[in-house]
Amino acid sequence: MEGLEEPRFFRDLNLDQVVESITASCRDHDLKPFFHALPRDPALVRYPQQVFRDLEREDVWGCLQSFVEGMRSMHRHLAQVDRLSYRIQKQLWFLDAVEIYLETVRGLCQGLEAAAYESDGLRRLHEFSKAYTGSAAFTALADETARLKQDLASLTYCITLFDNHVTVSRYESEEDYAARVLDTFEKFRRGAVKDYRVKFQEPIEMNQVEAGVLDRVALLQPEAFRALADYVERHRDYLDDTIAELDREIQFYLVYLEHVRRFREAGLAFCYPEVSERSKAVRATRTFDLALAGRLAPRARRWCATTSTWRVRSASSSSAVPTRAARRPSPVPSASCTVWPASAARSRAARPGCSCSTSSSCTSSAGRIRPTSGASCRTTCSGFTRSSARPPRTAS
Repeated sequence: MEGLEEPRFFRDLNLDQVVESITASCRDHDLKPFFHALPRDPALVRYPQQVFRDLEREDVWGCLQSFVEGMRSMHRHLAQVDRLSYRIQKQLWFLDAVEIYLETVRGLCQGLEAAAYESDGLRRLHEFSKAYTGSAAFTALADETARLKQDLASLTYCITLFDNHVTVSRYESEEDYAARVLDTFEKFRRGAVKDYRVKFQEPIEMNQVEAGVLDRVALLQPEAFRALADYVERHRDYLDDTIAELDREIQFYLVYLEHVRRFREAGLAFCYPEVSERSKAVRATRTFDLALAGRLAPRARRWCATTSTWRVRSASSSSAVPTRAARRPSPVPSASCTVWPASAARSRAARPGCSCSTSSSCTSSAGRIRPTSGASCRTTCSGFTRSSARPPRTAS
């Protein structure tokens, strides 16, 4: 999907506006090439449709959404590493990012284990995640990460404050004065009371005093911090290429479904189009202009999209024949339905009661679309398609 340019006809059909609206929330993942792909095999349309049907289930949706959120958290930690100034703090944030990554991938595997799904795409994803999390490399990374976190958490030291001086020293079983103070004031406690303390927002970046304390702790406990520096150096490329690709492709599925939900809440329905190799005819019922609906939805609390029914006798035909036209049929839905469904999981052509949004490109010689009932969403070939599916890899 890398480097796919926008087809020329996208702007003519306002599909560039649709894609921009869908991908606006995930610009960092460069999802637009997924919508620019032009699959020629109807099997590559049905394959992601199965994934979208599974995503209608709350357990499947929640599993993939948790994976995406975990990966976002990991990327935020890595971005913060680049912004921080102090070396040891950068290393600690990197360690946290790896821990989040490990927990996220494990959660994906466990979530798919408990979820109910039927698609071949999610089955392959589950098989890969089981093989990856069970690999020797992944297990070794997880064990080393947990051990290093435990070693750092067990470090103890003393801080002595006097005038403008801060002294850091080894902890040698000195008495814990904090415990004594709390014990002294325990007799004045009168149950739950309102907390009048002012809460300050603590900045992420350490100040000079905090950094100085951490540097001196590292001097007192050099073994743990040498292990931390070595860990960071050896695991800079911890992120598996397949996991990174899956993160991007799962984002593609989820952002489109989130886009569809906006219109469902407004009373518009979506369906899965049927694609045939035997006929070039296209038929759509209760279609609407997705680009126009996307512009109107945020502006008014109550609005209604104009829908129309039409059919095209041949995929190469340049005109649409209305069979139950609305007041002012728009050529855009007709044209875009002819274009999108060949690579779409959801199309905006539908039988009565289900309007179908279309938005992908059809370059196959066969383009018959006979919408079916049921809600779903369009998609191009993504990580769950046969063209990009691959056997499970081991972590490296």
